[in-house]
Amino acid sequence: MPTFLSTEWITALAAAMADARLPAHDPFTPFALRQTVTGAPGGGEVDYRVTFSDDGIRVAAGTDESDPSGDLVVTTDYATAVALNRGELAAQEALESGRLEVRGRLDRVTGVRKMLVALDDAARELRATTTYDPVP
Repeated sequence: MPTFLSTEWITALAAAMADARLPAHDPFTPFALRQTVTGAPGGGEVDYRVTFSDDGIRVAAGTDESDPSGDLVVTTDYATAVALNRGELAAQEALESGRLEVRGRLDRVTGVRKMLVALDDAARELRATTTYDPVP
């Protein structure tokens, strides 16, 4: 069972996304979402990138050096990321309380809306087997 945000967890997320059944979607410009989690166990920062294209969803640790920001950048602290991943906190609530920061090209999200749902569906099994380090 992978630990949330570990290299093994990101690898498992990438595998789940590679196997995801994607809904039919209109053509769109490829889109990259960068997730940054601050205050991860050990005091570090974890970044991973989710790229949406006509070929599917890809996940990689770190950021793409040619576009380190991504089209959309989502930043949370570790406790918020855990609560979101466990389904204990809604993203809207996290946004309203200032625990989730979203910046970038929000207009581009519309084109990948169906893929975002597929991402959530494909990650369901991984969430069920994920372990979590204690929240500080």
